[in-house]
Amino acid sequence: MTTAVQAPPTTLRVQVLQENLHRALAALNPAIAKRPKLLILANVRIATVRGRLVLTATDLHQVISVTVGAKVECEGAVTVPYAALAAHVKALPPVTIALTETESASVTRGNRTIPGRLEILGGRNETSFPTWAAEDYPRIAPADGPPILFAQRFAEALAYVLPCVSRDDGHPVLAGVSLQWDGAAITLAAADGYRLAVRTVPAYDVPRPAVEPYSMIIPLAGAAAMARCARGQGCELRRSDEGLHYSAVPRSDFGTGDRHADLRYGGVLIQGTFPDFGKIIPTDPACTVTVNRAELTRSVKGAVPVVKDGSGWVRLTWTADALTVSARADEAGNYSAYSAEIDASVAYTRESSSNIAFNYRYLLDALAALPGETVSIGTDSPTAAALFTSPGHDGCYVIMPGQIQW
Repeated sequence: MTTAVQAPPTTLRVQVLQENLHRALAALNPAIAKRPKLLILANVRIATVRGRLVLTATDLHQVISVTVGAKVECEGAVTVPYAALAAHVKALPPVTIALTETESASVTRGNRTIPGRLEILGGRNETSFPTWAAEDYPRIAPADGPPILFAQRFAEALAYVLPCVSRDDGHPVLAGVSLQWDGAAITLAAADGYRLAVRTVPAYDVPRPAVEPYSMIIPLAGAAAMARCARGQGCELRRSDEGLHYSAVPRSDFGTGDRHADLRYGGVLIQGTFPDFGKIIPTDPACTVTVNRAELTRSVKGAVPVVKDGSGWVRLTWTADALTVSARADEAGNYSAYSAEIDASVAYTRESSSNIAFNYRYLLDALAALPGETVSIGTDSPTAAALFTSPGHDGCYVIMPGQIQW
């Protein structure tokens, strides 16, 4: 008499194209905790939802979810180490991959967790990874507020202000992008104590009844991820009613209301009040210098080999029709010097100085962000904040100058 050997039970069994799975895993990378306080945060959650495959990653501050078309043979959900899975899928040939959970994670009487196994078949490649229960994976509550729709300029505006976000942990409210909704448009702002960037984006569509004005601060990582996901598209933005979470979904066609439901960003908002940046922006500069943006950029870049050996400052000096970019680096009694002159148009509203110094990195960031052929620099004195604008553009940069002795 022969006894049949039963195969181990399976809870997740799907087939998915290698290129689709690789793209989805790559999109999750920004939300994977690099130094996780919880080991499970180094995992990616894989689950089936309504006949599709949903991959989710979170570091407890932001969450990214990607939905992929797949052939679902058996519903289920598991978590798998992200780094090993992503590297393996990337190395596989462009074939259909079969994901099968052959063993489920379990807990012993001593509360010891025994990992399950996820088997991956791709072409002639067969690999298995340990899995942990999907129920143990942290979840960030979704933003349940009404959606506000923005066209393609939303991602452009986010990228515009991102360079000014503070990397200093001592100022939490500056570690993100401020979004202030006034009922018709959102004003984005970022500052690090030395510079400020501001940009206003009108809404494409506002729900009825209209969404009440509010403000929120999105952490740097989440704002950067939103800028990438909405690049070249629009965005559907939500804030939770209690003001703790946000979510963003890229939208491709505002005419029909279609959206990329396969990609969602969200996370926890920074709690606090962003500084009143309106008081920082110069409103009536004594002197405005207008130059060709490309020529000024080239001149500042030409000073980089010198300023890298020095303090990092470049001086701008102007006359009625010219602006000079100069830099100097002292080294053991000797010094290197740089000077370049470009055409300029200078207008005064009252008496003012004709020179100012900036950190070259801050200056290059502003010139890279501002569009248009020309850029205007508004100043009051060598020690007052300077305003950088581009004609016909609704954004601005404000940079604090430095004091140099040469």
